[in-house]
Amino acid sequence: MAHYVFTVIPFFLLMGFLILHAGIGAKLYNAGIKVFGRLPGGFAAICGESVAAAATMGSVSIPEMKKYDYDDSRAIESVAAGGTLAILTPTKAGGVGASGALLIALFAKGFNRKKLFEALLDATTTSAMIFTILIGVGLLGYFVTLTDIPREFANF
Repeated sequence: MAHYVFTVIPFFLLMGFLILHAGIGAKLYNAGIKVFGRLPGGFAAICGESVAAAATMGSVSIPEMKKYDYDDSRAIESVAAGGTLAILTPTKAGGVGASGALLIALFAKGFNRKKLFEALLDATTTSAMIFTILIGVGLLGYFVTLTDIPREFANF
């Protein structure tokens, strides 16, 4: 389970939480509503990893969509659809995106050390949760293989 693509998950999460805590996500949605009106959807396909895309954009997009009276199901569907497209984005973009989000956040009005710490804490906590799930899945797969369960089902 040693895939380098998992190393970008914390970077994409950090990018999303910096956008959230700097208030950039709200400004982007406000501009988007003014330009595009009430077209369904959001901006979710920015990550090179589907899990990171869903977590990152879910934290930014869903609260903003709710402000503009989107149904909960429509907001979640938009983030999920964007997450499935995430594989199209190169994984090396995680570090670039996080660096860019940090630079933009540093110049955002009202962004301070407390908000930076909250973004770092949120990204770390969410990364830990995602990696815990991935480790659990890896251990389950190992256990299933070790106990020969697939062969037993096939012979049943």
